[in-house]
Amino acid sequence: EAVRQLDAVSARLQWRASRGKVSEVMDEAGQLSAALEDAHAKEKKERKSLEVLQKATKSSNAFAQVWEEVVQWKPVLDPGGSGEYFYVNESTGSSTWDCPEYLSYFMHSATKESVWETPEAVIALRKAQADEQDGESAVENAKMKVEEAKRALIMCQSRLKQAEEFADMIKAAAREAADS
Repeated sequence: EAVRQLDAVSARLQWRASRGKVSEVMDEAGQLSAALEDAHAKEKKERKSLEVLQKATKSSNAFAQVWEEVVQWKPVLDPGGSGEYFYVNESTGSSTWDCPEYLSYFMHSATKESVWETPEAVIALRKAQADEQDGESAVENAKMKVEEAKRALIMCQSRLKQAEEFADMIKAAAREAADS
């Protein structure tokens, strides 16, 4: 009789311990679920930011379209194998080993005005394009975080199911020990 009672007490203690593990895994699942929600919110925020950046790029493009970059000097790798570059003038065919101050100039399509310095509209467009690329990277990173959070939650849910099944087995063993 004493052995039977000891077995029953031991089984109950094991069942309580297994229920404690179930509670721990349930808490972890709750935290992972919250992390998944946060990751989804971050992805949504990054997508909205990207939309704003894409609109800015379109707007900048409208202003920059009037400027055409005309490449005047093209860098060419030395065919002699020195690893150095020389520069060829696209319009005259002349060449030089010294890098020209300006490799290209910009021409306004309507006025035919040409300038050596990069026009502000073109600078703004290039910045907007770079910002848009950064935004696209942020969205991709946010997507990866969502996928990581999903995988972690799925793994946790699997551990939870296993812990619950184990707790149920221990409970059945405890009842059996108490009944015998």
